[in-house]
Amino acid sequence: MARVTTLDASLRRAILSYLKRSGWSGMQFGELALGNPGFVPGLGKGRSLSLDTADRVLRFMGEPPIGPIFRREVEAFLKVTRTKSADFGMKAAEDAAFVDKLRLGVSTRLSTVQQVRTWMRETASEAERASIAGELAAGEEEAAALAPDPAATGSGSPPDEYRPFLPEEPAFLTTRQAAAFLSLSSRTLDRYRLAGKGPSFHRFGTRIAYARADLEDWAARRRGGQPSKAI
Repeated sequence: MARVTTLDASLRRAILSYLKRSGWSGMQFGELALGNPGFVPGLGKGRSLSLDTADRVLRFMGEPPIGPIFRREVEAFLKVTRTKSADFGMKAAEDAAFVDKLRLGVSTRLSTVQQVRTWMRETASEAERASIAGELAAGEEEAAALAPDPAATGSGSPPDEYRPFLPEEPAFLTTRQAAAFLSLSSRTLDRYRLAGKGPSFHRFGTRIAYARADLEDWAARRRGGQPSKAI
């Protein structure tokens, strides 16, 4: 199974790969891409990048930006599921004005983008996901007609981490999904978490979520034939 990482981690990896190919230093990249020579050394220090900054960097590297993809995903979800924008904002991002801000071009953090994407994946039914996929595909065709030259939109197809959320496996799982992934009961996973044991988890407001990568690592440490370890 493919290891799923966060958008911030994926972008850092893409930048480092670009530096390796180009032979540039991190300071050169930061200065040319953002006018900030300290950008690359500051990556990975715990603060999620803003969507605007991520898109500026992606455009500089010749990659399609995340923002337009994400905004289309949100609009398609609202249209298909008929969810009110204020309800969407509160449930997906804990901000009733989230959609209004997004439409006005207000930037958000990549961590919030990932949180919202995860909520949309978990909330949409199978039939709704199919309809949303149709809406997104139609939008891609329209965008291609308006900008037929690949050079106008970057290098072509975006990396897997930036593709529309529907075909991807969720980066984060609910307790029920994580328990099923590990062949455990939800009650067992709840007990592990409350006892400070079991796989690492994330808390988004009142929601508990498990990263697939953490579940895979935790399961790998309990592979048969290895010395017994405490949970």
